[in-house]
Amino acid sequence: MILPSQIFLEKDQHRIWNKFWNSAEGGNYNSLTADESISIRHIYTELLKLNFSDYKDSGAFNLPIRLNDGTPLLNGYNRIVIGNHGAYIEFDAHNLLLPIQTKIGQEFREQETYKCKYHWKNPLVNGTPVDVKIYYQIEKVNYADYLVGMYYIDPYEIQHTPPTTNFDLL
Repeated sequence: MILPSQIFLEKDQHRIWNKFWNSAEGGNYNSLTADESISIRHIYTELLKLNFSDYKDSGAFNLPIRLNDGTPLLNGYNRIVIGNHGAYIEFDAHNLLLPIQTKIGQEFREQETYKCKYHWKNPLVNGTPVDVKIYYQIEKVNYADYLVGMYYIDPYEIQHTPPTTNFDLL
């Protein structure tokens, strides 16, 4: 896998990357200026092209989208959202090929009194939760164009497969 430090074209990109992630570690996810946001999103786009041949070749991920063990997870998706935190695959509930549940220990996020931007879900394979984070967006954010009511998954959490015309969809 190609790392961000391998693609920084300018010293300023390295500074922006460090500024964002140092701020994020402290809980501040809105630390970038508009120009810095454009720069960091460009880095994420280049990383997608460099790390995933299916994305590089077509600007899309091959279907079905699978978990790393090969289990089909999604039969489609809406778009790829690139924000200040990275790239995420956006999909609807009808795209899911597996059931999902709230991550054990994260139930507090779904209480009305708890203020958060998303609910944390995990897919289930044969009734067992898989440690893959699926976000269910419940509020808008400033650092990405996430839509309320949509699901998101990090492309680094899925298996990338060559294209096929024989989708073994469940």
